[in-house]
Amino acid sequence: MPSTPPSPAVHVHQQPRSPLAGLWTGLLRIFGKSAPAQAMPQGAKNGEAGIHPWLAAGEQVNADVLIDGRTVARLEHKAVLPGLKKLPAVVFDLPAGLQRFELRGSHVDAQGRATSFKKRWAVLDLAPVSHPLYDQSQPLIDRVRAFAHLSRLVEVGEPHLPAGITAQAALLESETRLNVRTWTPPNMPGIQLMMT
Repeated sequence: MPSTPPSPAVHVHQQPRSPLAGLWTGLLRIFGKSAPAQAMPQGAKNGEAGIHPWLAAGEQVNADVLIDGRTVARLEHKAVLPGLKKLPAVVFDLPAGLQRFELRGSHVDAQGRATSFKKRWAVLDLAPVSHPLYDQSQPLIDRVRAFAHLSRLVEVGEPHLPAGITAQAALLESETRLNVRTWTPPNMPGIQLMMT
């Protein structure tokens, strides 16, 4: 029986909106074998996860990593350089049947001001339905549509814009509304976003 390939790492190419935003986006590189939780023996792990903090120089984060209410790791990181940390600051096992993930701790900014935080996520195992994404024989859009159909998380339709709105104007409006900038490749300042 062929195994499902590991989930690809997610790379974020934009400046975080807040000092902690990078920490949240830093939950990267979740990988492991896909199998329904009930098929795995009790106490088995479903893979590993690593947290890659994205902090400014001098900022510090200290947090407990909780899975289903149980502390499994401690994240302690002080940024020497600004930006996304390439290697994870902490790596921990993901148990089979994981339902809730939580970070509880404090963030210290470069001026030494500390704030506490508590962030919780519900976890959904997409491994049983993500196999269409890896079917290289299909065009990307067909793979995404197949995944969307199986997951029932996304509704895929034909793109449509309101009358009188161009694609570029819609993109600029989205950037403003979401308070983000669209990523452009580094070292290529002459590249223009071309939209039809």
